[in-house]
Amino acid sequence: MSVFYAEIRHKLITFKSAEFNQVVEVDNGIKCCADFVCKMICDSDFKFLGYVDLSIKVYFLIGCVTPTGKFVEFPMSYEVLNFLCHCDDELKKLKLKRALDNNDIGLFGIEFSKFADEQFGDMAN
Repeated sequence: MSVFYAEIRHKLITFKSAEFNQVVEVDNGIKCCADFVCKMICDSDFKFLGYVDLSIKVYFLIGCVTPTGKFVEFPMSYEVLNFLCHCDDELKKLKLKRALDNNDIGLFGIEFSKFADEQFGDMAN
């Protein structure tokens, strides 16, 4: 296990915990991202595992069991999720949702990376 994942596991605030509810009540940005994640995974086998506030970045963690029985986790940064929440391109959101609905973590990772690259590329211009 990498140091990154070890740190995430150690500081994970689970989605259904009282501590998570307190964070969401105070921080509207976290609430917006959490709501978006819930909408994205609602028709899939993915679960919203929780939220991690590392000293340099905030992550949201989803996960699922693959057809081979392996548990896969996917961290998403607050910044990228915030872009997704406020993105007007519904096609990009649909592609991500469709990958999750099909329980295809590989395709989701590819689409997520494409979206992030495009968004951050647009910021540089």
